[in-house]
Amino acid sequence: MLPQPERGYGGPSQIVMETADGIDRDSPDLRGHLNAAPMSAAQWFAVAILAMLSALDGYDVLSVTFAAPGITSEFGIQRAALGLVFSMGLIGMALGSLLLAPMADVFGRRRLVMTSLMLMTIGMFACAMSGDIVMLSFWRVVTGLGIGTMVAVITPLAAECANTKRRALVIAITTIGYPVGGVIGGTIAALLMRQYDWRAVFILGGIAAAVLIPIVIFRLPESVSFLIDRRPEDALARVNSILKAYRQSAITVLPQPTIRAPGVPLKHIFARPMMWRTLHITLINFLFVVAVYYFLSWVPTIVAGA
Repeated sequence: MLPQPERGYGGPSQIVMETADGIDRDSPDLRGHLNAAPMSAAQWFAVAILAMLSALDGYDVLSVTFAAPGITSEFGIQRAALGLVFSMGLIGMALGSLLLAPMADVFGRRRLVMTSLMLMTIGMFACAMSGDIVMLSFWRVVTGLGIGTMVAVITPLAAECANTKRRALVIAITTIGYPVGGVIGGTIAALLMRQYDWRAVFILGGIAAAVLIPIVIFRLPESVSFLIDRRPEDALARVNSILKAYRQSAITVLPQPTIRAPGVPLKHIFARPMMWRTLHITLINFLFVVAVYYFLSWVPTIVAGA
């Protein structure tokens, strides 16, 4: 049974728990309890999986820059043509973030992670088999769809796996995985290209994504908040399965869904007096992203040329 509310812990919810004496009584809110309880080994393992997914994102974003010198040599293209390949990956990321990532609130975080991994696996292997710059650009869009979706989904999922005390640390670990994946992946890619050609860079990314698929299937839990709020048919059984892995007691009924305040229509952020602030913040973020991805994309090629 979950512990009874303590001073400052929060009020009881509508979850009904079956106690050892057979009497149903009010228990603390499930999400509140998970936020206060120490993190289990299963939760830390889920965080490790999410950090690996973030690292895979970092590697896949930079993979085309690692392979760029070999691509220009084999296809006999000018360096300027690489701009198309670089752009296609970023366009795919934008589309994944805008179109696919919001589906996590409909189909579940875990399902979107799986979708992202499959897109990345297919895209990376297909890039390795591409025979010209057009096909390579197309498959970079597919890969980018997976990367953009993954980036948008794993951070909130990491936050939901953590308790309140460790949430900032967990988000930091997941976020750090992105540059770490680029650094480690770049080192491995350099070693591979001494023995093989540029295609080995994409094959490595495809293998890494494929290996992570069964790990996600069997060890990455769904968001408890998603199951409570969306309430699929097997929600109670899935929540109890997650609670068992987290070393928490089972529940007999689901908590009440979160009651959310009505949202603010999108048009309000473009109305006075918010319009200039919105444009200002958007411009700052846009210029930052342009600068970051410009340098990430071109620096390896410039260094190789030098």
